[in-house]
Amino acid sequence: QKVVWMTEPVEKHVEGSLLLASYGALLTEPQRALMELYYNEDLSLQEIAQAKGISRQGVHDIVTRAVKKLEGFEARLHLISRGERRLEGLNACLSLARTDDDAARAALTAALEHLIQEEEQS
Repeated sequence: QKVVWMTEPVEKHVEGSLLLASYGALLTEPQRALMELYYNEDLSLQEIAQAKGISRQGVHDIVTRAVKKLEGFEARLHLISRGERRLEGLNACLSLARTDDDAARAALTAALEHLIQEEEQS
């Protein structure tokens, strides 16, 4: 199953950086180094190629393969998507905690129990 990522260039760059932060340790050192230059240092493929003494196409191929590898990890492990769901749940809890409504407190309790249960299952 392929992970569906955002399509805008800036969003794709953010997604690549997030994948690298979450799964970068699973890449080879050369793959990780090029990914860090591209996603974290914001160097162009050409700048990386010149710095590393390889072709622009070579850099592109390595980065593309590394991204596909990281997407595969996310498709199997779901670390990023689980983290996003936890953050959404915590934000919902925070909103509920800021009210004086008894129903909101009950919803807060249920939401927190759900988050704890998800965490215990992962």
